[in-house]
Amino acid sequence: MADTYSTLRTAILQKLQDTGSADFQTGEIDDRMKDGLRHFARYVPHIVRVPYTIESRTGAATATTAGSLVDTGESQFLAGDVGKIIHNLNDNTWAVVKTFTSTSVLVLSRDIMVSGEEYEMYNKECVSNKQINLEDVEDPLWVERVEFPIGAERSFSLRGTILTIGIDFTPDDTKAADANKIVHVFFAKRHKVSQLTDLLGAVDLGAGYSEGDTTMTIDEITNDEIVEEDQEFTVAGLQEIYTVKAAVTIAGSQADVTFFPGLEADVAEDIVVTFILSTFEGKYGRQLEALFVDYVAAIAASSKATKYINAIPKGGPGVSGRFQSWAQLTLQRVQRDLMAMADPPPNKILTRAR
Repeated sequence: MADTYSTLRTAILQKLQDTGSADFQTGEIDDRMKDGLRHFARYVPHIVRVPYTIESRTGAATATTAGSLVDTGESQFLAGDVGKIIHNLNDNTWAVVKTFTSTSVLVLSRDIMVSGEEYEMYNKECVSNKQINLEDVEDPLWVERVEFPIGAERSFSLRGTILTIGIDFTPDDTKAADANKIVHVFFAKRHKVSQLTDLLGAVDLGAGYSEGDTTMTIDEITNDEIVEEDQEFTVAGLQEIYTVKAAVTIAGSQADVTFFPGLEADVAEDIVVTFILSTFEGKYGRQLEALFVDYVAAIAASSKATKYINAIPKGGPGVSGRFQSWAQLTLQRVQRDLMAMADPPPNKILTRAR
C-alpha cells in the first residue's frame, strides 16, 4: 500500500533532521510537496483516461422560424446541446445553440436556418465532427494517447482545448443507437497524494444519481477535512475514475462533490465511494516515494539556504553553502534516477483509416 500524505511529510522532516518543524514549517513543506508532485510527473506521469463523445448529428430544417432550428423530422435535440455548434451546410453559416426548447426546436445565436436546409451539429467550439473539447479537464501536462473507436489509437492535433482526431473517414452519425462515438483520451497529469483520513464513503441520496450527473453527495467521511481539487475517486460497480473539480470542506460527515467526467451509469444510495490514496503506485511506486522524499527535502533545504546568505548562524558562515551543496548533490541523484525510469518517446505509425 502506498504511503499516506502525513507519512511522506514525516519522512521529509526526518530527512531534514527537523521532526518538530522548528526550522521547516508544515506549510513550507506542503508547498514543496505540491511542486514535487508536478515535477515527478514530467518523468513518470500519472495517466488518466477520460471518455468523450464525438458529435456528428445531421438533419434538415422542417420549418422556418427566426433565430431557431426546427427539425421535426429527426426530433433528436437534447438539453445538453446548449453551447454546441450548428453548421448550415447549404450556406456555410454557423451558430451556437443558446437554448433547448424541445426535442425538435433549438434557439440559435444567429438566424441561419430556413426550411429545407441541411445542417450538422458539432461539439462546443468545434468546427468538425472529428473534434472534441477538452476544457473540462483541468491542469493536464499533456495528452498521452487518443483512441477512436475505443482501442484504436489515433494521431491527433491540439489547439487550445480543441483536439482533432487524425482520421480520414467521416464518423458515424451519433443519433444512431449503434454509432461509434466514444473517444478515450489519456492525459498525463501531476501525481496526487490524498490528505483525507477516511478513504471510503457512500453515495447519499435516496433516489440515487443518474448517468451523466456531475455532482454527488458523499457521506460517512471525516468532519472538517477538505476534499481537495483533483482528488480522484471511484464508484463501486463503475469503471471510470472521477476527478473532483473544486475543493469542498466536509461538514456533518458529508460533502457535496462536483466532479468530471459525468457518471457512466446510474448509481443507487449507499453505493461505496473510494477516494484514491496515492498515484505513486505501479512498478515504480516505492521507488518514486523514496525519491520524492529526497527531492522535497532537497528543495526545502535549497530554499532555506537563502535565509542565511546575509547572516552568520550558529553553524558559522558556511551554513548557506553547505545547505546548497547537499541539496544540489541530492537533486542530481534524484534527477538521474527519474530519467532512468522515464519511458523513451514512442515511435508509432498510426492508421487514419477506419
